[in-house]
Amino acid sequence: MNKIVLSLLAFFICFACFSQNNQQRGRNEQMCRTGFTYEISHSPHWGYGKPVVTSVQPYSVASQNGLQTNDIIEYIDSVAVADIPFEELDARLNVEGKDETVLIISNLSTQGKRIFIKKDCKRAQSVTEDQLAAAFFLFSPETTGEWFFRCPFNTSTTLEPIEFSRFRTFAFTVTEEGNSELELAINDCIEQELLKKGLDIDYITPDLLIQTYYFFDKNPDFRGRNLIEISKRPVFRYDIRQKRMVRLPFLDPSASETEAEYLLQLGFRLIDQKINPGRVVWECEANELLEDIYTLENYARLNIPLMCMQYPYVKHQANVVFRVDQKVYNYTGLCYDLNNPARITSIEANSPAASLGIRRGDQVVSIGGKPVPATWEDLSASYQEFVKETAHFRDPANRYAHPEYTIDAMYWDQEAYTEVTEAFSESRFDIPFAYLFAYAPYVQATGTDLYRFIIKRGNNEQEYIIRPSVRLEQTLSVGISR
Repeated sequence: MNKIVLSLLAFFICFACFSQNNQQRGRNEQMCRTGFTYEISHSPHWGYGKPVVTSVQPYSVASQNGLQTNDIIEYIDSVAVADIPFEELDARLNVEGKDETVLIISNLSTQGKRIFIKKDCKRAQSVTEDQLAAAFFLFSPETTGEWFFRCPFNTSTTLEPIEFSRFRTFAFTVTEEGNSELELAINDCIEQELLKKGLDIDYITPDLLIQTYYFFDKNPDFRGRNLIEISKRPVFRYDIRQKRMVRLPFLDPSASETEAEYLLQLGFRLIDQKINPGRVVWECEANELLEDIYTLENYARLNIPLMCMQYPYVKHQANVVFRVDQKVYNYTGLCYDLNNPARITSIEANSPAASLGIRRGDQVVSIGGKPVPATWEDLSASYQEFVKETAHFRDPANRYAHPEYTIDAMYWDQEAYTEVTEAFSESRFDIPFAYLFAYAPYVQATGTDLYRFIIKRGNNEQEYIIRPSVRLEQTLSVGISR
């Protein structure tokens, strides 16, 4: 937990640095986001030399208008990206004084689709609720955090420079006798992912034929677990269905095969039926080391969505690192001041708080009975105290880590939920922003969705009852993008 405290201090130090810079530049300066990230493709199979979308911000206009990961940007405001120098792309997408941009994109299902992008601009002094959720993630590490995990996937493509956009339909090879139920379950997982990407099923003349293969058995060379390995943290991966990190009976990819009691293999290949029949254009294979039994069907449901993330745009061929950035929080639409967490800088349009009469410049006296300090340092101190004092309510069996950072965390022990909720309500902890996670049973047991804000304007205080909406913001990406 000491590592967490250091990370939190670093976060608030960054707040302070930004605050000082913003004071120098003026309180009315705005910061604008386009709602997506991109990188220049080096793949001969997908948008070579063009910007490819790597993530889309949930609730952004880009997301609402249908921009998706792996979309290729062809034009920006009627100018072909091929005519724009790489170093000018950011400026073209975020033109000062211009709120809207028109993109022409292509993907597996369409060519030349127009998408309107509107920048999300806020005062540079503003701290939003999604930023606060990230800062105070230890209130609910089960639902909120930034996670990295590595999978033993090997992805390969044809050496011929064929554009994968030429393949629009698919079908599956004949299922193997005796394993039809398992194979149909695996195929169903693949089918769902390819349909999401815009491909269609065609059993008569498919462009691609999908062949699966798999294996699970005891390891004949098993010699027992390495004693050093036993002391290491368990393996976690992100379960897209549960929207959380889950612990699995897998060994770290760096483990020796002789330490695995069981071996599992699952792979599938896409075989060209349109241009050069019989040619394998894309293949992904997982080779897993296990310490316990785990069914192939469950493995497919968990990992095939991850494996398919590298079609059609392959970024890494082996031992892929995935990044999850997820926030689940109570959203009111209030934005707080970077210099004073009790001060409101703005209220987002169409938010739960937008129609209540709260104004910019109002002071938040308390939230749910918890006083709001006037400095981020005081908030940080209260948060640190809470984290330390409640550490014994954490579950060491559910401890995960970021490979790229010195941060580790533990979920709350389910047997201690009552004690945890009591700790959240204790008056000695000034943790007003715990309201962000009050949807969780370990934060607030009553289940109420109404929250009491005491707001001060001038010398007058007024009570506002806000019913927030629970927001899920989740981006899952391959590796770390710009």
